[in-house]
Amino acid sequence: MLQLIRHNINSLNIRQIMFLDFILSRYDSKNHLIDALKLALPLAFQIRLPLELDNEDLPLLRDMLAYSCNTDLPERCINNIVTGLLLHDQTIDAQNAKSIIWSLCQVNCTDEVFPTRVQLLHICFEILTQRINELSYDELLRTAAKIKGRILEKHPEFYNEQLMDAVANYVVENKIEFEKGLLVARILSRIAHTHLGLVEYLCEKAAACPTTLSNARPNILFSFVNCLSNNNYTPSPEAWSELRKQISLNPVLNSTNSTLPWPKFCLELASLNHYEDKVLNRVFSKEFLEEHLSRNNNNLDYLQLLTLHEAVKCFHTKEYSLPPETLAVAKTKYPTHSSTDQLLQYLATALGGKEYIAKNVLLPNGIIADIVICLKGGYPISLTVPEDLERVPYEQLNIPQSCVTVCVMNFNQGCFSMNSNRLRGTFRLLLDVLEKQGLVAVPLNSAEWAAAPAHERSPLLLREVAHKAAEIGVKLAAT
Repeated sequence: MLQLIRHNINSLNIRQIMFLDFILSRYDSKNHLIDALKLALPLAFQIRLPLELDNEDLPLLRDMLAYSCNTDLPERCINNIVTGLLLHDQTIDAQNAKSIIWSLCQVNCTDEVFPTRVQLLHICFEILTQRINELSYDELLRTAAKIKGRILEKHPEFYNEQLMDAVANYVVENKIEFEKGLLVARILSRIAHTHLGLVEYLCEKAAACPTTLSNARPNILFSFVNCLSNNNYTPSPEAWSELRKQISLNPVLNSTNSTLPWPKFCLELASLNHYEDKVLNRVFSKEFLEEHLSRNNNNLDYLQLLTLHEAVKCFHTKEYSLPPETLAVAKTKYPTHSSTDQLLQYLATALGGKEYIAKNVLLPNGIIADIVICLKGGYPISLTVPEDLERVPYEQLNIPQSCVTVCVMNFNQGCFSMNSNRLRGTFRLLLDVLEKQGLVAVPLNSAEWAAAPAHERSPLLLREVAHKAAEIGVKLAAT
């Protein structure tokens, strides 16, 4: 049979080629003839495509796109099929839109290079947004997961706020069970899409049954806490009391499995103002830290531990502390940002000079304040900043006790929600720590600020500083 196909491969039409390729893909054998046919069929498809491309046959165009994207055919083949599909923008239904999105998730859709692909992608996003209820739950989950994968690979053209809202609403409106709904919430959390309605729904579902979290598997428990923290969302007091009780009863908290992300879990719980002493006791133990920090590329581990260390001392108890040597290393890990120089220039323009500003200030807690200014009676005061230091120790600024210290924290887009200016919980916790320690913390979305026209950047910075200063009763007098 295979020999017969080999001899007649040039006589096969497009549909036969696609079907045969599907059949051969089911074979796991190392048959050399099968391998040869798998190589030959895409070539035969390329030859037949110009002859059989029918722009009026939507199902055929859809299947050809799937085949072309899956077999990595030349870009011109995919583009010709995409052009044909664009003619059907008014007749594509939810199932066809889903299939087209799945196909385009496998190829480059960069707007500058392939504008027609992006156009088709956005048409399908809009169709699916309006007709999302025509998908099954499994189809919805796979679609969201494929889109998430492309977004995480730095392809922003795949992010569509309206579609992600529709995906979240699907779970709520169809009363999807807790664990299935959480799978969707995890996808949205990974791409930093905030949908408080979905998170609130999951909290209500979990609180309604006393064993939802207390008996949950570790990945379910950790994912739920992560979703709450990433969305910077705390449930109503009644629901949160029940959920906290369930979390505390989960037996995984007694586990000594060091492969679980305990510091991250504790930090996310801290962002929700919940502290588990039995876990904290273990996380701050020398034995755990030696094993946890022994792996390579552990900068993030140190930063999480540093923030957790400060949060616990500020908001829970002073009983726990990192070992002095671990804390000393953690305080050297906090990063600086290349964009801080630009911030300094624009803020200096707004305040009337660079002498009022210090950059990359190492605070006593080990956190780097990207920009520091000091206010006395609402006016910025001149600072004596040591030269040639990459990180300026806060103590060397000799700031008078009567002054208000303002720290501008330069956060990148990943610290915020994709669809709002809402800080993720662990980064908001960082601001809470600074304010608890007597500083005025001003969060700045550096990507949003850099996207503003040049003439608006100085006023924008000044407004942010003035707004935070006003919260503690200080009126900024700079103009």
